[in-house]
Amino acid sequence: MSTTKTSAKKRTDTRLIAQHTALGLDAEGYIHHLDRDAGVVHRIDPETGARERRSDLAAWVAQRDHVALGNAVNVYVHEYIGGSDGPGWVDRDPTNRDVFGGAF
Repeated sequence: MSTTKTSAKKRTDTRLIAQHTALGLDAEGYIHHLDRDAGVVHRIDPETGARERRSDLAAWVAQRDHVALGNAVNVYVHEYIGGSDGPGWVDRDPTNRDVFGGAF
């Protein structure tokens, strides 16, 4: 048995959630894809793979006085797409706040 202390390297990467996350498919047939580090949601045509729209969440939040940046994804998911003025969701993937019980 060795008396030499062996320790694992310290991890500096503490990411617990994925950088890229699918948010779901809206009623108009577009896929919504979140790039967390860039703070951008891409709306993609699944047939062509073309990006139909790019929503910068920081700019989007700046236009709405009731939305904090930390809650922007949830408001995008529930109000902007799923709200009465949005197209609605056909199939929605849960966000990290859904999984960890965040408020909407």
